[in-house]
Amino acid sequence: MVLCATAVVSSCATDTQSITPTTARPALQWTPCGVIECAKVEVPVDYADPNGPKLSLGVFRRVSTSGDVKKTVFLLPDRRYGDSARVLVERAPLTLGAEVQTLNLIGIAPRGSVDSPMPVGSEHLVSTLASSDDVNAVRRELNVRTVSVLAWGSGATTGAVLKMLNPNIVSTMVLDSPSDPGVSQTMLAQKQIDSSETAVVEAMHWCASHISCPMNANVAKELNKFKTALRVGRIAGGANYDTIARAGTAALASGVPQELFVAIASAAEGDSQQLLGLGGAAPTVASAYAPCADVSRKASARIAQMFAANMAKKTRLIHIGAEATVYGFCKDLPESTLTVGEINAKKSAFNSDVLVTIARGDQMVPTFAARGMAKRMGWTYQSVYANRHLVVGIDRAITAQALQFLMKS
Repeated sequence: MVLCATAVVSSCATDTQSITPTTARPALQWTPCGVIECAKVEVPVDYADPNGPKLSLGVFRRVSTSGDVKKTVFLLPDRRYGDSARVLVERAPLTLGAEVQTLNLIGIAPRGSVDSPMPVGSEHLVSTLASSDDVNAVRRELNVRTVSVLAWGSGATTGAVLKMLNPNIVSTMVLDSPSDPGVSQTMLAQKQIDSSETAVVEAMHWCASHISCPMNANVAKELNKFKTALRVGRIAGGANYDTIARAGTAALASGVPQELFVAIASAAEGDSQQLLGLGGAAPTVASAYAPCADVSRKASARIAQMFAANMAKKTRLIHIGAEATVYGFCKDLPESTLTVGEINAKKSAFNSDVLVTIARGDQMVPTFAARGMAKRMGWTYQSVYANRHLVVGIDRAITAQALQFLMKS
C-alpha cells in the first residue's frame, strides 16, 4: 500500500508539472510589412506604475542577409525631422550603405509618434527619460544582452541618456545632432537662439553669393519688400513673420535655403502659396508635449520668454523657430517629473565607444551641446562642415565613418 500510495503521488506530481503554465516570456511576434518586419512591444505608460496602463511601441526589423551577423543595431529617429523609424529601416541599405545588410536593424518609434500613439489622457508622458526606458524595454523583449545604437536628433538625446544611465547594455553608439541632457536646458536655449541667428546670417550670405537666389542683388532690401507688403496688407493667405519663422526652420534644417528665399520673394509679389506650404501649420499644444516633458514649468516659462524676446528684436534680418509659442503651452500641461538637465552618468559611461557628430551650422541643436557633452563624457566628437540639421545618412563621409564605428568589436 505504501508503494501504491507513493506511485500515485508520483503520478500526480508528474501530471501537475505538465500542466503548470510557463512564466517564460513568449517570443516577439514579427509580421511582414513590405520589405521589412513589424511588431508591437507593450511598455508602461508610466514606469513609476509598471502595472498600470500600457502603450504599444511600433518596432521595425530588417534581418541580416549575411550568415555572419555582426550585431544588433537600434535605430532611434528624431521626433520631428528626418525619416521615421519604419522608413529608416526600410531605406537603410540606400541611406546607410550596403554594409548594413550584415547587421540586424531594429527601428523603434518614439512614444507619442504616429507608430507609437499614447493612450488618451497621457499624451504628455513622452519625456526623454521615459523614451530611454522604452529602448531598454525593447532590448529586454528581444532578449539581447547588449546592442549598438544609431540615433538622430531627439532620438540621439534619448540614446545619450540610455548610455549615461545604463552604460553596460550599449556596446557602440553613434549620436547624430544630440542635445545634452546633463546641463541646464535654459542655458542651451540661449545657445540655440545664438545658433539660429547665426544660421540666418549664413543663409543670407549664401543668397547674396548665389545668382540662383531671387534676392541675390540685395537680400536685406528684398526682405524689406515683404515687410512693407505685410504692413500695407498685400500679403495673401494670412502669411506673416511667424510663417517666415516656421518656413525658415523647415528650409534651413533641410539645408535648402533657396526654398525660403524663393517663397518670401513670391509672397512679396502676391503669391503666398509656397511660403504657407513651407511654413506649415502653426504649433498646437500637441507640438509641446515632448519639449514640455523634459523641463520644469519654471524652466519652460523662462525658455518661452527668451525666445519671445529674441523674436521681438528689431533687425534687418528674419528670425526662425516657433519655440516661444511651443514652450508657452507648457503652463497648460501637467508638470513633468522626469526632466533632464541633471543626468548623473554612471562611471562606466565615461570614455566609452560613443561617436557624437553634428553639422557645424546646425540651426535646431546648438553645436555647443553636442561638443560639450562629448568632451565632458570623454566620447569621440566629429563635426561635419554643413549647414543643416542631421547628417548621418545624408553626408557620405560621416555616414561611412558612423557605420565603421558601430561595427567595432
